[in-house]
Amino acid sequence: MYFALEIFFFLFLSLVGIFFLWRRLREDLSENLIFSLGLSIFGLTSLFLIPSYFYKDAIFWFVLLGLGVSVYIQSKKKKVKFFEIVDVLTISCLWCFFARAAVLLGFKRDFTELVNFCSVVALIFLYHFIFRSYKQFVWYKSGRIGIAGVMTLFAFFLGRILVGVFLPSVLSLDPRLEISFSAFFLFLTLLGFYKLNKL
Repeated sequence: MYFALEIFFFLFLSLVGIFFLWRRLREDLSENLIFSLGLSIFGLTSLFLIPSYFYKDAIFWFVLLGLGVSVYIQSKKKKVKFFEIVDVLTISCLWCFFARAAVLLGFKRDFTELVNFCSVVALIFLYHFIFRSYKQFVWYKSGRIGIAGVMTLFAFFLGRILVGVFLPSVLSLDPRLEISFSAFFLFLTLLGFYKLNKL
């Protein structure tokens, strides 16, 4: 039942992701390219759901890894800016997480789901604040799009590390694994910020 629910939310994420890609990129890319890009990304990511059937507690990390690999491959293949896709998919994922957290909070009404729900809401506000304001940041000299997604992901993984340290019972995996995986992706977001901010 739990795995079926996660599959449903992945399909929901796919639809939301394709919609946001279309809304953000429609002025620069053809509709055929946008939908092809979205279907390719989520189609390839779906392959990463296969191992998650056997390791259900790690489904988040399998999907995240699948998205990262898929976005990198498809951005190169279709010649679309990598960080622009990351930016779009970050807010897409957050809205999907919001829907998931709201549904689970309604059913379970426990502390873990409340923490998840409040965290997602805070990250959505953070993303929109950065997205609307990043051109005014004097320390962000390049002014390139993508910084909202990268900085929101940085906050997300930093938050998971802190939760792993102070509230390990909230996490589904072994806290040591959660902290290790989060630290790795946190490092990637720092690299992404460095690359974006280069003039």
